[in-house]
Formats: sequence, structure tokens, C-alpha cells
Amino acid sequence: MTRLTRRLRCSLEWFLCVLSEKWIRRIPFSLAPELPMAIVYSDAESHGDVAAVFVFEHRVSFIAGKLPGNVRKLLQERRTNLVAYELLAAILAIVTVDRLLPAHVGVRHFVDSTPALSCVIKGSSRQWDLNLLNGLLWFSNAARMRLYWGQYVRSVSNLADGPSRSDFALMPRLGACRLPFDCSELCPAAEQWLSRPRPSALVL
Repeated sequence: MTRLTRRLRCSLEWFLCVLSEKWIRRIPFSLAPELPMAIVYSDAESHGDVAAVFVFEHRVSFIAGKLPGNVRKLLQERRTNLVAYELLAAILAIVTVDRLLPAHVGVRHFVDSTPALSCVIKGSSRQWDLNLLNGLLWFSNAARMRLYWGQYVRSVSNLADGPSRSDFALMPRLGACRLPFDCSELCPAAEQWLSRPRPSALVL
């Protein structure tokens, strides 16, 4: 039996609100005059470097660093795990937003990876690790009761593209403040979700 903790109760209340109000992807724009929205960009590189840029009330801040090896080792073996890294960058951005912004501020999140954004919008993936990471992303938003909107942006317009490649030339021109790269909340959560039993193949 699962214990109904405060965090789980808040998550269930958030989902009930979504279902009862029948939110759709254009809702954040219709609520824009009343609800403040922060702009978030995230990006990842194929070797595990990630970055996120946060814009709210004319203030710009960013994080950049490499995903810990213990999390990367839990992912499915592929030629490249870029999509998984993009999802982890998105989750890290949401966790960091929680330290920067009040709870009532929504998030409009720009991602330049169409496969990663597709996972986020659909809410699922056929690949077990991407599916679990996507669940963690939405659970993180639900636990914080944040209105969240994922949207595509071209790489050339993604403010996090440079920092993810250790190119910080644009950041001083934006007056951006670099924040500590803190994975202390991401790592245990990702390890917990990715360590769950993998779904067995369906035999017909």
C-alpha cells in the first residue's frame, strides 16, 4: 500500500485539476495576462553536457555542466543517448526553476530536440528509459503544481545551445548570472525512476 504523502497528494490534486478543467496546450497563452510565465531553454550534447537558461522579469540566469556518470550508466545502451540527455536537461531545468521562482509562476520551456519534445507532449515513449524519464519530468511539474508548456525552438535560437557546448560568449551580453550546477535532487530521483523494473515483452 502506498502512503499518501503531502507530495503525492499535491500531485494527485494537480492531475485532478488538469482533468476537470480539460486543459489543452493553448491554455497557458489564454492565461498569460493573469499568470506570470518564465521562459526556460534547455539543451544537451551527445557526450552528456547539458545547460539551461532561465528568463523571468528581465533577469537571465543559466546553469551548465556534465550529467553524472552514475545516471548516464542507467540509460539504455544506444549509439547515442542524446534524447535521454535532452530529457534529463529538461528535468534539471524544472528542478532548478523551483529554487529560482515562486510556485505560482508557470514555465514555457523551449527545446530544440523534436524527439525529446515529442516525448514530453505525448507524455510517453516506447523506449523504457525515455518513458520513465518523461514520467519523472511530469511528476516533477505535478509535485510543484506548475503550469508547464513545452515548445520547439530551432537550435540557432536556443539560448542554451552555446552553454551546453561550453560557449558562454552570449551570456555576458545578456547580463546572465551563472548558477551552481546542482544535481543533488536530480540524481536520486533519476536513479529511483530508472531503477524501476523494466516492462517485460508481451508474448502473443
